[in-house]
Amino acid sequence: DYYKITIPSGGRKIWINVDTGGEAAPGATTGDTVLTLLAANGTSVIEEDDDDGSGNGGDSSLESNVASVIAGRSLTNGIYYLKVRTPFTTPSGNMHGMPLYVSIAEDNEESKVHELDEKTAKSWEQLKKLGKINQKVLPEDVVFISLRDYEKEEKYLIEKHGMKVITTGEVRRIGAENVSRKVLRYLSDCTDIYVSFDVDSLDSSISRGTGTPVSNGLKEREAEDLISKFMQNRKICCFEITEVNPTLDKENLMAEIAFNILQRSVNVLMMN
Repeated sequence: DYYKITIPSGGRKIWINVDTGGEAAPGATTGDTVLTLLAANGTSVIEEDDDDGSGNGGDSSLESNVASVIAGRSLTNGIYYLKVRTPFTTPSGNMHGMPLYVSIAEDNEESKVHELDEKTAKSWEQLKKLGKINQKVLPEDVVFISLRDYEKEEKYLIEKHGMKVITTGEVRRIGAENVSRKVLRYLSDCTDIYVSFDVDSLDSSISRGTGTPVSNGLKEREAEDLISKFMQNRKICCFEITEVNPTLDKENLMAEIAFNILQRSVNVLMMN
């Protein structure tokens, strides 16, 4: 989960504490909860602490073996983001990134930080078997475009399965049409292609109304061109737009950009 923090003129000190409860495992080096304080660009880490009892915050006396703490950190005026990672106990209850894990039936046990309780393990298995199909998508059939920021656990899976990643630089170097052709050739054996457009893929200069704006992303026109090229292919079975957060939007900019991209995509569909 991501939270936006606005520090007023004059600056402030902040104290943040997340307590998971229970006792830490002997010799633990990490835990269920990780707090990360990020700069306005959404990527530069100012401070990070997990619940290993090391107390990386300014006041380590607040830290216990089952709490993550950022304490007494002085911040100048501006916008910051707080990332709270609790794999099975997110404050919102959202399963960030989990739909893809479910679709490829991947547990990623090699990167696990703790054991699942019986109830969670049972629910997870049920999720993976929704539709009575255990693996809906082959990992090698996943393509990421303009991927810039991800967890080490996600990086491990990308490398493990050889998932294709196309950078923003490559999109600009060879153009939207050539990227779409390259992706469609790569997925030539697939009968159906699902396109999920995460507005985080846009550059942080225009992608304000989202939880994780990151620099060096796509421009609005680049995203429009890419998606419109994909929508011309009859294998596209579904198109979605995700991660628009109205509470973080300014003057409805993010929603309008997302709508423009959707409108152009629909127009392409109607012409085909």
